[in-house]
Amino acid sequence: MEEFTNGLKAIAFMLGGLMGVVTTLQNAVDGVFYALVACVVVDYITGVLTAIANKKWEKDIGLRGIAKKLLIFIIICLGIILDVKVLQRGSILQTSFSMFYISTELISIIGNYDRIGLPIPKKLKNFIEEIRKEDE
Repeated sequence: MEEFTNGLKAIAFMLGGLMGVVTTLQNAVDGVFYALVACVVVDYITGVLTAIANKKWEKDIGLRGIAKKLLIFIIICLGIILDVKVLQRGSILQTSFSMFYISTELISIIGNYDRIGLPIPKKLKNFIEEIRKEDE
């Protein structure tokens, strides 16, 4: 359980630093960014809970998950930099990247719920399975 707490602290630390960078870049934090932060945190928590419930918790897998989450925010920061410094208008790339990652995080959260054994509507479950097949 200590590893779980340390993982949450690491995520909070990284998100705080990234949000500081993003805010410095023209107050670019918007509602979509906050929604992404919420989805990333919920996905990590549900992933850890799923691993614990299925007795498959491994420190390396948890750290790999944190690294993936960090890379998501690095890509979002690149989108913000390109929006602000290259395109010099709006937040086209930031919003596009954020919406993509929000959707993938939501799919992952629903998958975690399914692996824990929580009921998922059959149509939603079939839709997610189709998306996963297309990715392969």
